[in-house]
Order: sequence, then structure tokens, then C-alpha cells
Amino acid sequence: MGYFKYLIPIILCTFLTLDRRAAFQIMVSSPIFIGAIIGFYFSDIKSGILIGCAIQLLWLNKLPVGAVLTPDESIAGSVAILIYFILSEINKVPSNSYGLILFSIIYSAFCGIFSIKIDGVLRQFNAYLMRTAEKLVMQNRLSDVGLINFYSLLILFSVNLISIIVFVASGCFIINYVVKIFPESFYKAFEISFKGLFIIGISSALAAFNIKKWFYIFSISFLVSFIIFGLFT
Repeated sequence: MGYFKYLIPIILCTFLTLDRRAAFQIMVSSPIFIGAIIGFYFSDIKSGILIGCAIQLLWLNKLPVGAVLTPDESIAGSVAILIYFILSEINKVPSNSYGLILFSIIYSAFCGIFSIKIDGVLRQFNAYLMRTAEKLVMQNRLSDVGLINFYSLLILFSVNLISIIVFVASGCFIINYVVKIFPESFYKAFEISFKGLFIIGISSALAAFNIKKWFYIFSISFLVSFIIFGLFT
């Protein structure tokens, strides 16, 4: 099968990204959910959720509401998770390789930001489709309106699929080279940096709520979790 076996998780990720705006909207496009699904496919749910959680926390306050253009966290999450598992399998690296995880997340962040440009072009095209649909409604051709909606979804799926394939392929090439440059002694620093992402993400989440009580809820939850896991594990 070779590299073709990776098409299944890529297509699955692409399908889940439709949930972000175009269909369903039941949060299956969230990086945490995508990480769990793809992690299950590669028999490593823990690493998938770990990467998905880091990306979701980083962009939790960037909600795709209304006409606001925000980085596509679902594409970024898909790219980071796929790159990590593909390179882990190809290079047979240990599970939870923090260097590989960190590079995958950093690279995927740029992919998420670049996706804003793609989203902008798609919106212009959707505006054209909307005007076409309005004309069809005026002509009482309601069945054709349904076809317009289907074509819109199909185009979005195709664009997301091509984007993810290009991002993942180029990312695997770049990261596979970059990871080998650094000596093993640096990976401890990468591990600390990766854990620092969660601190940034939690700060972002608290800022998104902008409610003082959430600070106390987080502090109490963190303290209780620290005591439980510190004393009994």
C-alpha cells in the first residue's frame, strides 16, 4: 500500500473539517476530536489528544463567528496530527517525541494562518453561488438550489483535501529534515517548550471568557488535580 494508506486518515480529517462552518456544526471539527479519531486509527489516542488539545487551547479565543476570518484550527490540527503520526511511523520514533510534536504544531500554526487566505477566496465564490441561488428561487427552481448547496460543499471538501495533502506532504519533508539537525540533548528543552504551550493556551482560554470567576475555577481545579495526581500516582 505504501503511502496510499495515509489517504484514509487524510480524507477522514477533510470530512471532519466541514463541520467547522459548512455542515453539522457539532464540534467534531475541533482539534481534540480529530486528534482522538486519528490517534485511534494509528493506535495512539494519547498522542493525538495531546496535540489536538495544545492546538485547541492556542486558538480557543479565535471563534469562527459570522463573517470574521480566523485561522482554521481544524485544518491546523489535522496537519499537525497527521504529520506527527506519519513521520513517527516512517521513522519509527518513540511515542510522544516532543521534538516532533513541537515542530508539527509550529508548522501547522502557519498552515492555519495561511488558510485565512483560502477561506477568503472561498467566501467570494460562495457569494457568487448565493446570488445564483437567489435567482433560482425567484424562478421557483428550488431543486436547483439544493444542487448549489451540494456543489458548495463538494468544492469546500475538495479545497480542504488538496490543502491538507499539500500541507502534510511539504510539512513531512521539512520537519523530517529539521528534526534531524538538532542533537538529542536539545529534546529536553523541546519537551519543556511543548508543556509551555498549555500555559499559553490556558491563558488564552481565560482571556476568552473574560470572567473573573473562571480564574478561581481554574486555580481550584489545577490545585485539586495536582494534589490527586501528585499523591496517588
